[in-house]
Amino acid sequence: MKNLPALLLIPDISGFTKFVNQTAQEHSRHIISELLEIIIKAGKPELEIAEIEGDAVFFYKLDATNIFEFVINKAKKIFIDFHQHLLLYENRRVCNCGACSTAVNLNVKIIAHFGNIGFIEVGKKKKPFGKNIILIHKLLKNSINSEGYLLLTNAFENYECKEEEWFRPEKGNTFYKDIGNIPYIYSSLNILKRNLSPITSLNNLKKINKPIVVSSSLPCKYDEVFESIANLDRRAKWQKSVDALKYDRKAMNRVGSSHICVIGNNEIEIETLSKESDKNKIVFGEKTKYIPLVREMSTYYIIESQSENQSKIYIEVHYVPHPIIGKLIFPIFRKIMKKNLDTLLIDIDNYCRKSSRDDIDIIS
Repeated sequence: MKNLPALLLIPDISGFTKFVNQTAQEHSRHIISELLEIIIKAGKPELEIAEIEGDAVFFYKLDATNIFEFVINKAKKIFIDFHQHLLLYENRRVCNCGACSTAVNLNVKIIAHFGNIGFIEVGKKKKPFGKNIILIHKLLKNSINSEGYLLLTNAFENYECKEEEWFRPEKGNTFYKDIGNIPYIYSSLNILKRNLSPITSLNNLKKINKPIVVSSSLPCKYDEVFESIANLDRRAKWQKSVDALKYDRKAMNRVGSSHICVIGNNEIEIETLSKESDKNKIVFGEKTKYIPLVREMSTYYIIESQSENQSKIYIEVHYVPHPIIGKLIFPIFRKIMKKNLDTLLIDIDNYCRKSSRDDIDIIS
């Protein structure tokens, strides 16, 4: 196949290495996966994916029509969508671990180049090939002392368009030992954060005066108990009363997200309501979307620290029964629910004890 003119574009997540190395890897993996999905969605449908490269997505586009204007507009969309997602995540996250609490500090830089490329076939998949592929990857490491920017090589210097107000290019260059000095222009993207939409709060079910309550002491740290409940990957391992959990395995649980509990032939949708915390205490709430004879129902897990490796959990179920029939079976509903909550406590207790033993074995 002959060489063809193409746009090459690489959005790269800034701060990725520090984020992964210094935070909880279980959660950082989910967060980076979500952000890469956001970048890919923003790049479509015009851009083709050549490769997903850890913390970056390598796109290309063979059509050279209005290429400069296209890059300006596409960079704007990728940046805004990226930070809109982080703003939503920060507003509705339920976890305070290092990864979740610092994700909002991540940024994205976008490198763009235009030139001829060829293709090779690897594993029956067509991949871009040539010196321009090497060049754009070299430019990921440059002398720009900031994060959140668009870099354009001099291949774009003859292209014109009506530039947007935010695009304020500066000249720069970086020397590479094997290919020499590469000049470019770059513009900060951070001014685009003013275009982010505010996040609206979700309405939660109000608590009732006499909820159904069960409690138990647990042999592990209170934040580990919370993680076992809020982290659906872990929850799927201990919730024996549920046949299966259906949820987005690439996304972190947050306020407003949902998962499905499969019990026999029934599928019950559970929405994450809220998470509040202060020193030595976490309150985590969920709302059941539909359950027979109950108009609304929410469950709150109140987890308190009692000592370094000991905690206490209270599970409260708040509900609004359907008129007439719901009120008639009110005593039966409470009895069944109380029994289910006792079973839930046993499942949590068994999982926490096993986790504690596994930790001791690892340390030993």
